[in-house]
Amino acid sequence: MKEHAILGIDIGTTSVKVVAFDFGGKTLAQASTSYDLFHPRPGFSEQDPMSIRQATFSCIKTVAASVQALQLQIEALSFSAVMHSVMAVTDDGEVLTPLITWADNRSAPEMDRIRADLGLAVYKRTGTPLHPMSPLAKIAWLKTHRADLFRPGVRFVSIKEWIVYVLCGIWRVDHSTASATGMFNLASLAFDQEALQYNGLSADQLSEPVDTLTMMPLHDSDLARALGLTVNLPVVIGATDGVLANLGTGVIAAGQVAVTMGTSGAVRITASEPWTDDLGRTFCYALTKDYWVIGGAVNNGGIATRWLTEMLTGNDKSAFAAAGARADSAALGGRGDHAFGEADESWLFHMASKVPAGAGGLLFLPYLTGERAPYFHEHARGVFFGFGVEHTREHMARAAVEGIVYALYNVGVVISERHAVQSLHVSGGFARSKLWRSLVCNIFGVPLQVPSVDEVSCFGAALLGLHALGEFSSLQDAAKLIVMRDGEQPNGDDAKTYQKYYPLFASVYENLKDSFDVLARMRDL
Repeated sequence: MKEHAILGIDIGTTSVKVVAFDFGGKTLAQASTSYDLFHPRPGFSEQDPMSIRQATFSCIKTVAASVQALQLQIEALSFSAVMHSVMAVTDDGEVLTPLITWADNRSAPEMDRIRADLGLAVYKRTGTPLHPMSPLAKIAWLKTHRADLFRPGVRFVSIKEWIVYVLCGIWRVDHSTASATGMFNLASLAFDQEALQYNGLSADQLSEPVDTLTMMPLHDSDLARALGLTVNLPVVIGATDGVLANLGTGVIAAGQVAVTMGTSGAVRITASEPWTDDLGRTFCYALTKDYWVIGGAVNNGGIATRWLTEMLTGNDKSAFAAAGARADSAALGGRGDHAFGEADESWLFHMASKVPAGAGGLLFLPYLTGERAPYFHEHARGVFFGFGVEHTREHMARAAVEGIVYALYNVGVVISERHAVQSLHVSGGFARSKLWRSLVCNIFGVPLQVPSVDEVSCFGAALLGLHALGEFSSLQDAAKLIVMRDGEQPNGDDAKTYQKYYPLFASVYENLKDSFDVLARMRDL
């Protein structure tokens, strides 16, 4: 009899990842394919849905073949996907628009009107912060600029809803994805009538909301055969990447906090009931009916490090290689110049490791693409503060990576108002760096651990899928499969340095926030 496997599929911002796990949590095979993010106009961030579907199916086919070569039986697919995406499609799945991603800010004017018309009340009911990332605002933009789409037979869906429709032939949206639209009522677990009415929508122009454990059969025999799968294979609808990263890193109990950093970043907890912030600074998204993930996402992680690397090197990192930085275990954890993703981060962290904590009094606000939590300020911009003739590019590198962690800590401060922060579970490409881990540990001032699985959203999807299949009676039992590989304890001296500088970092933003708005108006003239 064949052993069993499950595929965790994570449709991300710039790539899709598919990982096969056995029922004990062991990684069996994996594949990843990237796709482009287009910026046809300032503020626009779009993708081609067909490219994402092709990449997803290609990775599924590759991993399925690897699993079958191991003489294992695939028992289910389980999905994770990026939040806040939206596109228009026909009822039979024809794509009518590009995919508008979370990073798209075109709907900033519409969000200003939503803030004025609906206020924090709609946030309190839906848990989605008032920011242009919200599909509530994106659909309002489409209503103004693509009124032709608002007709019978057209619906508005996320990238995962569409791909699941292609596989299963039914329009459904999991509660997790729905709760990130700004249009889903957390109390009733149905679409919020005031939010729908604001955009002139009816619920049948969206997908049917269902629990994240919902399973549907892969209905198309030809597609199943093309992917190397069996017809009627269970497809677990799953959840969003952020909440599944919590599950995949083992953040289930009180006191545990997940910190993720890649292209962007997030700080999240898991709670037994939904709650929202009185000032609208955090999100609240569903994991299951018994678990809710609360926290905040920041815009600028890898985005900022890659930008600064290009600015400081002119994209020529030959000096880095010549200096032997590939072997710099202090900066890169001994794993070479691609230790946590891209050579850009490796070069920058190598430079940052040459400077002590505090960067010689130089601070960096990393808001190159505006900021989400806790400010939700699309006009915020990057700032170096405190330059002196003594500062070098090494100081700039150190200030940059410290500033990125300070931005994460901004969210941690808000969470700590209602939830004790006792330990951190860190994931994302940056977590492979020893320097990065020490910065997070010392700025937050609590111990941290790193799970052994790199693709935590895929693993979270697999754990959720195993729960749906009945292999585990609870998510707590499923989370017992998680193994930690690294850990850090705070360094007293460095932690004190960061306690001294963080309030100044926060005050620089507070003193400049109005000026950011003035600058945005000047640039628009």
